[in-house]
Amino acid sequence: MKPNSNFRFKAIIGLVSALNTGSIACFWDDVPPMPQYPMNPITMSLAFHRILCWPFTMFICWSLYTSEDVVHGNHGNQVKMTGVYRFTKFTCCSWGLNTLYFNLILVHSAAVCFGFDGIPVFVHVLFEVCLTSGFLVSLVFHFILVPIARKKAPERLPKLLGWRSMCLHCANIIMLVIEAFLAGWHVVPRHWLYGLAYCNAYLVFTIWWFHQNGIFYYFFMDYKRFKWAPLAYIFLFVGHAAVWFLCSQLTIYNR
Repeated sequence: MKPNSNFRFKAIIGLVSALNTGSIACFWDDVPPMPQYPMNPITMSLAFHRILCWPFTMFICWSLYTSEDVVHGNHGNQVKMTGVYRFTKFTCCSWGLNTLYFNLILVHSAAVCFGFDGIPVFVHVLFEVCLTSGFLVSLVFHFILVPIARKKAPERLPKLLGWRSMCLHCANIIMLVIEAFLAGWHVVPRHWLYGLAYCNAYLVFTIWWFHQNGIFYYFFMDYKRFKWAPLAYIFLFVGHAAVWFLCSQLTIYNR
């Protein structure tokens, strides 16, 4: 690695780490308490929904964990992805969080049935991050990756539009939107800093991963190949904040 490149690498890591630390420290007390649900047809539907979503998310994560993917880098190298390394893509990482949410919320539902308070309030923040990151992933997939594949690599379309890919980029949104309206969850506009923290954390990991393996999963984030790559980082933050505001408006009637 060249000295100038090494300095740039450390500068980016330091900047996003500082932003990440600051954003995590904000607004924690602003998280609403976990709701206690009375027994009625809506709550029964909610429980049924969570019971169905839990095995589906576990199946998706297990299929990712047990599958193998060969990623070709922009610099002539390739990396074979198996096991936990399959979750190093933003899409798969978001699905990991989605699975964690449905595991925790199922525990909460069971605890409420037996008269306990359930799990800590951070689950609401986890829901917000899962919903907004899912929308962001789906928008990038449908309006950036698929159109580029149609123009430059049409042979990739059958895989991109296959059932597994569509599940990864769409199914979590459907599950979480249903969850939001059945459970009365809402996205708090001021909590967008939690989304910023998630994006910052993933950006730090992405740059570190590139310096370990020479792989950028998303070509537009390769700052050594594209001089305008920092704009992609800004888009990640601004795009996530915009999606966060959009989701807050979609769930405004749940407040």
